[in-house]
Formats: sequence, C-alpha cells, structure tokens
Amino acid sequence: MRSIVRTTLPIVAIVVLLTVTAAAQSTQDPQPNAPPQGTAPDLLEQLRLTPEQRQKIRQIQRDTKDERTAIGLRLRESNRALEDALDAEVLDDSLIEQRMQAVSAAQAAQLHLRIQTEVRIRRVLNPDQLAVWHDLRLKAGDVMRGRQDNRPLRPGRNGLPP
Repeated sequence: MRSIVRTTLPIVAIVVLLTVTAAAQSTQDPQPNAPPQGTAPDLLEQLRLTPEQRQKIRQIQRDTKDERTAIGLRLRESNRALEDALDAEVLDDSLIEQRMQAVSAAQAAQLHLRIQTEVRIRRVLNPDQLAVWHDLRLKAGDVMRGRQDNRPLRPGRNGLPP
C-alpha cells in the first residue's frame, strides 16, 4: 500500500499542479507569458507549453473530471464502509474482507485513471518537456518523502504501543 502511495503521489502532485495552474490561467486575463502573481515558479512556465499544448492538457483534465470524481466518491464510501465494519461490536471477518476488496478495487481504479491521464499528458509533451516533467516528478517525490520523514510518530503505528 505504501509503495503505491509513494509511486503515485508524485504523479498526482504534478497532475494536480497542472490542473490548478491551467485552471488559474484560463480564468485570468494577464499578459500571455506573464507568470501568475504570488505563486511559486509556474509549472506551465517550466514546461514551456505552447498554447495548443495547454489547451490539450485542459481538455484531458475535463475529459477525466467526472470519472475522477466518481472514483474518489467510490473510494471514500468504500473506506467509510470498511471503517464501519472494523468499528462494529462484533467483527465479521468475511464482511471486513469484502470491504477491503472494495477499497482495493477503488484504489486500483484511481491508480489506473491517474496513469492513463499521465500517459495522455506525456503524449502532448515534446522530448525536452518530458525531461523537465521527469525532473519535476523527482522533486515532487523528494518533497513528499521529506514530509513523510518529518511526521511525528503516533501510538499504534510505526511500532509504537497504543
């Protein structure tokens, strides 16, 4: 489970950054190449996307929005159902197993959609942009690992007694 999170989190971070940046730029009317005010180095600026590429990436995000929403809802609901099964007064092993399978299926669907989306985005990029994309993914992974390493230990996890 953790390895899935560690491998997909950088992908998600970049896709989210692309989505947020693209949406922010589509709602603003600043100069065409001016970076947004008050933001970190602009992801789209770093990738040096052409207007056509930006449009294609926005379309990819629009095309997958409903499915992302539905899968996210399915994952939240299946996690809630698993928590309910775990919190029951009498634990039902078969029900817990069913709920775990539902969570796993929703996570797999979410991962599948993320990878499909990244593949579609990668096909829009040229080789130089792909190299920048790769570097940004590595940096995002480093940031996420740094956050995970700095988390305080909680009882019941990381080998600590509850």
